[in-house]
Amino acid sequence: MTMPPGVRKLTLTVHLTCSVGWIGAVVAYLALAVSASTARDAETVRAAWTAMDVTGWWAIVPLALAALATGLVM
Repeated sequence: MTMPPGVRKLTLTVHLTCSVGWIGAVVAYLALAVSASTARDAETVRAAWTAMDVTGWWAIVPLALAALATGLVM
């Protein structure tokens, strides 16, 4: 079964957007990890870990699942 060109183009656009967003979220997560591991202040470490938790559950996981789903649809 083939998709109509318009649907395929939309699916590809959503897939690329989710994939690039996922990569960006992972880069942000890694930057927070470096910040947490090199910080000397306890408040900075705590803030970085909190931001890593939020980034992981609210950006990385949903974008990864969306990229997988749209990849499978294509």
